[in-house]
Amino acid sequence: MKRPAREIRPLVLVISGFLLWSAAFLAIYGAQATGCSLGWDARMLFGPISVQRALLLVLFALVLVGHAALVMRLNGRTGPVETADAETADFMRTTARRLALIATAASIICFGGVVWLSGC
Repeated sequence: MKRPAREIRPLVLVISGFLLWSAAFLAIYGAQATGCSLGWDARMLFGPISVQRALLLVLFALVLVGHAALVMRLNGRTGPVETADAETADFMRTTARRLALIATAASIICFGGVVWLSGC
């Protein structure tokens, strides 16, 4: 039986922060592994910044922008989440906001090393 979108949407909002985190994990560590295997860490782009470091910094910045946009969107969401009752809708909204903030912190902790740690 197919579920209506109004039943699934609150759950997607709740996991959206960690969906973004997992996509970022794949992108950043995929770029890091690819850069190591292709020697991007030895190719300097400008000054002491290698091609690999520049790519990782750009990906990290995009992840942070994505998290900021998600948190702002969830903070601005005042309309009702379509659920059975108002209490459940408030719970889902609050849970989505808090988990998005936790996912943002997880991204900073997990991926912040691209700023200062060696690439390979």
